[in-house]
Amino acid sequence: MEYSEACAILKRLPFREVKPGIERISYLLSGIGDPQQSIPVIHIAGTNGKGSVAAMLATILQSAGYRVGFYISPELIDIRERIQVNSEWISKEDFARCVAELAPLLAAAEDKPTIFEALTAMAFLHFFRRGVEIIVLEAGLGGRFDATNVATPLLTIITNTDRDHLEILGGSVETVAWEHAGIAAYGVPLLIGDHSAPLEEIISQECDRIGALLTLTTGVIVEQAEFDWHRAVYNLEWKDFCHRVDIPLLGGYQQNNLRIVGKSIEILRRQGLSLPDSAVLRGLSCVRWPGRFEVVHHRPYIVIDGAHNVAGVQALASDVIRYSKEFLPSKPRYLIFGVLDDKEVEEMCRILFPLFSKVILTMSQSERAVRLDRLITAATSLAVPYTATESVTAAVHLGSKLLTAEDLLVVGGSLTVAGEARKLYVK
Repeated sequence: MEYSEACAILKRLPFREVKPGIERISYLLSGIGDPQQSIPVIHIAGTNGKGSVAAMLATILQSAGYRVGFYISPELIDIRERIQVNSEWISKEDFARCVAELAPLLAAAEDKPTIFEALTAMAFLHFFRRGVEIIVLEAGLGGRFDATNVATPLLTIITNTDRDHLEILGGSVETVAWEHAGIAAYGVPLLIGDHSAPLEEIISQECDRIGALLTLTTGVIVEQAEFDWHRAVYNLEWKDFCHRVDIPLLGGYQQNNLRIVGKSIEILRRQGLSLPDSAVLRGLSCVRWPGRFEVVHHRPYIVIDGAHNVAGVQALASDVIRYSKEFLPSKPRYLIFGVLDDKEVEEMCRILFPLFSKVILTMSQSERAVRLDRLITAATSLAVPYTATESVTAAVHLGSKLLTAEDLLVVGGSLTVAGEARKLYVK
């Protein structure tokens, strides 16, 4: 099977439709020998931050000498990016080989699996064939009924819980917390980042019911020491670890993610994994997580951030203020913004638009992209100067014409916008 044919088969599967439940993924995995049963997993759920935490842990484990499978969603650049072994994307040949093996199962299924379920099965199959020793697995949506919730976890993590995908996950942040808590497993630590007391109680009750070991980030100290347009430096301390760490992930929200990573390392060491301090420092120093407050150009400064929900936009706004105050006081700031139609669009605009001298409204190529007239209405109500463009390419060209050497241009609103813009800035 050729790669193009494999992609065509996947594109015929349900894409926008969300099908809660693990019956379809279990059917696929059973048909290929249940490869997920033989590889331990670090399973990560959460509204925001799960990708950053996953990337840091995967890179640290790789630096310690482990052969690491890394599964993420959605992709920023290319669909093959979702399935990685030791930071290498699955090849087109292996991608096609996995689809070929799944194709008869997909054709025979009475309840058609989604593209995400097919990709998850492909990931487990590829990791098994490549001799992966441990998998860092990012949940797709929620956790309890997510296709990733079929493996044998060594550690489960919930980074945070906030408002996103409410129409799918039950309509309230409390039901989202319950969905996230569904990744808990008997006898396995469930590490959680900062949660309000009511949400923590929901997760705690699920741990008690399942017999999971609820764990907080207590005892991990993270203090930011320095930051610039290239790197951020933190003082990181927990039991038996006290170092100054240097990471290329610049968002201020990485401070909370580092706290989760630190506690994860402590837990994994207790479980017998060999993770020396040198591997932790080396892994953090070279971790990559594109499209998350990523500086793709200096002078003028161009930042790409896939802030795709209200909490993400709040974090981006804080970083825009922080970096502007420190490095570009009184300099013009411009924003390229597009978002998907299932988000709290007006609230995201209200938080972000007033921070900028001008906003360039745009639409990604996604069929879920929100219409320009809705963005125009939001910008008009906020009395923010704007220009509307029909494509991300047009928005990038227009934004570039506005910039002088000390200006700041931020591209964000959704990962689809961030991904399309990044292809124009980064070879």
